[in-house]
Amino acid sequence: MQNTWRCVVDADPKTTFAICEAFLKHTQLGHYTPDRYADDAIFTLSEAGLTKVYFSPTMGTLATAFGAQPCAKPDPKPSAFALLGGDEARVWDRHFPGLSRESKGA
Repeated sequence: MQNTWRCVVDADPKTTFAICEAFLKHTQLGHYTPDRYADDAIFTLSEAGLTKVYFSPTMGTLATAFGAQPCAKPDPKPSAFALLGGDEARVWDRHFPGLSRESKGA
């Protein structure tokens, strides 16, 4: 698995909604295995009027379609960091092991 996270900085609501719709279409393609459900994820971080959309490393094709650029793995600790698309039960442990789901409000 590749390690490159990607990010769209300053995503407006329309773009964020389009990313969410594209993710849903992506998951409906039927090529999913249990591991894939844990790997594919999109997160958002909204702070000070700026929304960043982070794509997990397996989401490279979708990220590129929205002009996302390589970035550092996001810090999941801010309260404004949230899962936009992915399997809630699996992606937190896969991408941020040791982070309690309770600390994310789950």
